[in-house]
Amino acid sequence: MLKVNILRKVYLFLLIVIFILMVLTPWIIKGGVSFIADEESIEVISITLLFGTGYFIYSQYKKEAEKSKRELTQLEQDKKSLEERLDGAFKYIGKVNIQIQEIKSVFSGIEKYPARQQDIKYIFEYLSFKILSIVDVDWVLLRIVDLSKAETLREFCAVRDGGYNPQWVISNKELLNNKLKSEYQLLKSTQSNLNLKAFCIFPKNNFSEDQNALIKAIIGQLEMLFIIFTSLYYNNSRGEISYKN
Repeated sequence: MLKVNILRKVYLFLLIVIFILMVLTPWIIKGGVSFIADEESIEVISITLLFGTGYFIYSQYKKEAEKSKRELTQLEQDKKSLEERLDGAFKYIGKVNIQIQEIKSVFSGIEKYPARQQDIKYIFEYLSFKILSIVDVDWVLLRIVDLSKAETLREFCAVRDGGYNPQWVISNKELLNNKLKSEYQLLKSTQSNLNLKAFCIFPKNNFSEDQNALIKAIIGQLEMLFIIFTSLYYNNSRGEISYKN
């Protein structure tokens, strides 16, 4: 735009100069100063010069206008792209905040390590219904399995009102071999150096990565609390460990 402003000023300056020359032409001719024979010739030359200068300035102005238009289009595209990125960032921050609140709400209800049967029972029930609040399914089954014996150490199935309880139709063999029926979906703890493992089973559904990550965190927490429970329960009872109700 600076170049356009300069051209505009130059054009106005030439216009004023030519106008002055045109006005003074008769006196210039009478005084014998002009090398042009007559007034009409000077006027033609002046008008031609003015037109040529105007056309040149117009062409330059048009180029600058097209350049400014392209820059404006690019700025609009950059603005749109920036708005989309900001919108995505705000959505991501919102999702992270929601996840943090979910995690806080999940574990805020567990105020102490389980040392009694009532404690571990509460934890299973509490975490099961927390998973139901995270995913839209009719039921969820939490189960701790002894890997060496394929034996259920403890389990709980949370069912929405009127839902189906599959607790007795899912075998540990299916869990250990990862061969559940197609209508079921399985998540399990990630550790590989213990003789037990926590499993979470629910109806087949398309969960988001965030939901899967949160459920896996709950499963890992359940497994850790169950290990703590077995240790504390053994120390409290001074006898054989009883995992089941």
